[in-house]
Amino acid sequence: MKEQEFLDSIENLSGKVAIVTGGAKGIGLETTVYLASKGATVYVAARKSEGTQAGIDEARQRVKSLFSDSSNNDEKVKYHELDLSSMQDAWRSAQKFKKIERKLDILICNAGVSMTTLQALSPDGYEQMFAVNHLGHFAFVTCLLDIIKDAAEDTQDGRIIFTGSDSYKSAKKLDYEKLVTAQPDDGKSLKDLGGAWMRYTESKLAIVYSTIEFSNRLQNSDLPKIYLNACHPGNAIGTTLGTGNQASVSPTLERAIRSLLSITIGNSTKDSAKTQIYLAGSKTIKEKSIHGENWQPYFSAFGKTYKGCGSQEYTPLGKDEGERRKLWKVTVDALKKAVGDNEVNSIETLKKLINEGSE
Repeated sequence: MKEQEFLDSIENLSGKVAIVTGGAKGIGLETTVYLASKGATVYVAARKSEGTQAGIDEARQRVKSLFSDSSNNDEKVKYHELDLSSMQDAWRSAQKFKKIERKLDILICNAGVSMTTLQALSPDGYEQMFAVNHLGHFAFVTCLLDIIKDAAEDTQDGRIIFTGSDSYKSAKKLDYEKLVTAQPDDGKSLKDLGGAWMRYTESKLAIVYSTIEFSNRLQNSDLPKIYLNACHPGNAIGTTLGTGNQASVSPTLERAIRSLLSITIGNSTKDSAKTQIYLAGSKTIKEKSIHGENWQPYFSAFGKTYKGCGSQEYTPLGKDEGERRKLWKVTVDALKKAVGDNEVNSIETLKKLINEGSE
């Protein structure tokens, strides 16, 4: 698929407000540029750092270059501070955002961590990949639900996208006891790599469960105009995801492995952003009423040329209703513990989702 053909498949997003978590680096940066280039005002939600600012500066320059009149295009890409490692911090970040914007049309939960160790747990007492990839995003999304609902009622088209991974297919059932157990010596030996990889796959399985359960509850709560889906972005080996987290892997070895994978199975970072952009901006999602699906990109056998994207079937474990509902309860309980029952109940849409149930 040619670039212009892909761009033509995305609606004009002028007047819409979007958030991209982790939107200053890698796939997130490309996502930010795509959304802004189609007219959306995009908030990059990330930790404050020199790297984040550099990414925002790059996004602004690239968006400027796409418009003949670039006088106000700096305003298309904005910064919003977000730390997903803590549910309370993620919740507070969402509360602050609601003082800036009254409606939110598109929320892409793109940020993530990989290959972290068990040496320390998150502030909420959970394994770090599960905390950032799932719990932090859950807190951030649920706190924003009321303004997402307001936008969807206005336009009949709200979008929430979770960036997952095909790696969930390798996951085993979530072991909640292990998720709250630290191991001070973890990550110091090469044998710990397998454990880190499995925890990563399980954090992505949690995203699958959250996608299905969240979507079901939205529809059962009479909110069918919020289209919540997930995607596997592709194999963007060139990102910094997981870099430097395992002390047993030397930087030289890590670079060599990434170079090999990039040549053999890697996709460009730009192409890897396209599936979540499609879920966020294609009119097809609304026209075909697509909810709770997991999409993936298609590439040519040779040359790895991007050819489009489509829905893929969930694995039997991914569709496990009992496991899905168990995760929902664990997550809601963790959120209530982190921010308090009163805060959770203050979000009318969230309260409705909790009370309505998934069926």
